[in-house]
Amino acid sequence: SDVSLQRELAEAYARMGEVQGGVGRANLGLATASLDSYRKSLALCEHIATLMPSDPSALDAVARAPVPVGALLDRMGEGKASLEHFQKAVAIHERLLASRPGDAQLQVALAASYQGMGDTLATLEDWPRVLGLRQRALPLFRQAAQRAPQSGELQRSLALANKRLGAIEARLKRYPEGLEAYRQALSVDEARLATEPHNSEAQSDVAIDVSDIAFILWRSGDRRVALEQYERARAIREELVRADPNDTRARFALSATLTRTGLLFWELGDAAQALARHRQALGLLERLTKSNPTDTQM
Repeated sequence: SDVSLQRELAEAYARMGEVQGGVGRANLGLATASLDSYRKSLALCEHIATLMPSDPSALDAVARAPVPVGALLDRMGEGKASLEHFQKAVAIHERLLASRPGDAQLQVALAASYQGMGDTLATLEDWPRVLGLRQRALPLFRQAAQRAPQSGELQRSLALANKRLGAIEARLKRYPEGLEAYRQALSVDEARLATEPHNSEAQSDVAIDVSDIAFILWRSGDRRVALEQYERARAIREELVRADPNDTRARFALSATLTRTGLLFWELGDAAQALARHRQALGLLERLTKSNPTDTQM
């Protein structure tokens, strides 16, 4: 019956879920255990909200809790269940923001819900709705980052919002718009990395920017410049894997870069390099799928 203890336990489950298999973070690749932890956190948050229906912090927590569950379900190939969790989060956040329109933290939380819902809709290939959600999220993150320029977390969120918008622009073959969005993201992430050169998260974020810029350049027909960018991403990701061999996300990202450089080497006529990169990628993926059998993306 101790509500404060229930809150602490809900937060502990959420943090444990993030370490076990949180999407978008360094994790141990334990997706099933992570989902179980996140669901326990969500159940506690919902219980607390029923006990304290007018408590702002309880309502905020119950709005945030479905987001990591939805993200992980999407990663596990459960698109319908994922969408239901994000729809719940968006509905609660929009209702709360209507009653507290100047709440900056709530704006960021709503933007994150839009992003997560957009990611799931991308899995379901509902591209027009994805574009609309990402366009709604970006200005919310931009406002928050401008209010708190020293916040690394908000700067990261702004960069991520640009990346997600750039990805859908590229998907719709609007390459100049996609490239501009990714360059905005890279500018923000490089500034973060300059202040914290050993921050593995900032290193990973820069690698994502560079890799996706390479992809757009490749699709635009500029293969050699694309290869240069992919090689930069590969070097960063190899360093991240060396620094933490247990980081599932880093190894999976490296396998993706190796695959794409292999394809580019093949298109450029270097079969030996292409074969070597594909073999490296395959070796990584075989080990990853053995230890992460429920991860459909792997």
